Amino acid sequence: MNRHEDPARGREPGTDPGPGPSPDQSARPGREAGGRGSDDDIPSGLKKFLGPNWRETAQYLDAAYTMTGAVLGLALGGWALDRWFGTRPVLLLVGLGLGLVVGFYRLGRVMFWKR
Repeated sequence: MNRHEDPARGREPGTDPGPGPSPDQSARPGREAGGRGSDDDIPSGLKKFLGPNWRETAQYLDAAYTMTGAVLGLALGGWALDRWFGTRPVLLLVGLGLGLVVGFYRLGRVMFWKR
C-alpha cells in the first residue's frame, strides 16, 4: 500500500468507487408495495408471541406505548416547568391530564377506527 491509498477502503483517495446499487437491487426481497413486509419477514418466535393477527396486535402495542410515553413525558415536562416557574403542582397536573387525553385518544383510535 502506498501513502496515497485509503487504508479503510483499500483504494486511492479521490477515485470514483463506481455507481452504487440501483434502486431495484437495493430493495429487500419479499417486500410488498407500500413498505410493508410479508409474513415471511417475521421470525417464527415473534409470530407465536404476537398471535395469528400480528398487525392488529402491533397496533395495540403501539397505542399502549404511546399512552405510557405521553403520560410520562408530559408529566415530566409539567414537573420541570413547575420547578422552573415555582408553580408546584399546577403544571405537573396539567401535563398529567394532557398525557392521559393524548394516550386515551390514541387508544380509542386504534380500538374504534376501522380501516
